[in-house]
Amino acid sequence: MRDDELMAVLRETAQSVGVAFRIGVVDYRAGGDRADQYALDVVTDEVAVRMLTSAGLGVLSEENGHHHPERELCVVVDPIDGSTN
Repeated sequence: MRDDELMAVLRETAQSVGVAFRIGVVDYRAGGDRADQYALDVVTDEVAVRMLTSAGLGVLSEENGHHHPERELCVVVDPIDGSTN
């Protein structure tokens, strides 16, 4: 993947995470599988992982682990940093 293609995927992913946050999160309380995981973490992470893996990238997600570790490029994802400090 060329640098400009990668940057386009990252920009589109960031924009989609923002949209998911604005329209997909109605409850900011706990909503995940872990005690310190909130609905906003789960919703935004799902969007980021789906978009990045669909683009052929590996993903290491704070919320749900490693996806496609065999891929050449891996993006580390924490879409909503600081939801639990």
